[in-house]
Amino acid sequence: MKTLFVHLEVWGRDFSPLEAAKGSSFDFDIAYEPGEVAQAGKYSGQPRPFGAASMTLHECDLEAPGDLEPLASGLLALREAGAEELQVCCYVSYQTQCNLEVSPEFMRVLSENNVRLLISCYEDDEAPDLA
Repeated sequence: MKTLFVHLEVWGRDFSPLEAAKGSSFDFDIAYEPGEVAQAGKYSGQPRPFGAASMTLHECDLEAPGDLEPLASGLLALREAGAEELQVCCYVSYQTQCNLEVSPEFMRVLSENNVRLLISCYEDDEAPDLA
């Protein structure tokens, strides 16, 4: 059995998730405005020096580039809202062997839009809770 969780992570010094959400259909799971006081982590108790957001890309199939179209069409809104870095993160939970195929078209869409791809594989009993 293989389970795939795909997330989009966005950040930038002046990135505003609120502004990005206004001009797109993005529904961020987590969003931090630049200057917002952090509640935990490296900047706990201090204003964040950047804005950041993440969201789950539901039903994203790495072999079906059409699943990236909503993301690709919304990238302009993210960039206009100050996004400097965009990353698609794939977390794969597996039992025996982890083979992951990514279509050339999917990679083309990421590349043309300067979006990084991170793939992290975990054995089922070691997988983090990402649901």
